Amino acid sequence: MSENKELMRGTVEVVILRLLSEHDLYGYEMIKLVNERSNGYFEWREGSLYPCLHKLEGDGMVRSYMREGPGKARRYYTLTEEGRKVAVERATFTREFCAALSLLLQPVPEA
Repeated sequence: MSENKELMRGTVEVVILRLLSEHDLYGYEMIKLVNERSNGYFEWREGSLYPCLHKLEGDGMVRSYMREGPGKARRYYTLTEEGRKVAVERATFTREFCAALSLLLQPVPEA
């Protein structure tokens, strides 16, 4: 449904920031982590990840660098100092928002 896609789109930035607060990652690694940690509920693809990474990089919250690895070089992403601060703020806000939304979506007890 389009509503689900819109809702999911609004979570991409905060999830990227949260993942990068753990350690540097390359794109496919982020996609794999999101799909695994959400038990398949989030099914990220390159089309949703990379535009957001480029926006975060343009906003100065993320920077990228190349790292040699087995087989080929990969572009890794890391948080800047500003990105670290924003990651904490957005994760806190999102947790509080989800808790409040969960309360609002609870069934109303019958009178």
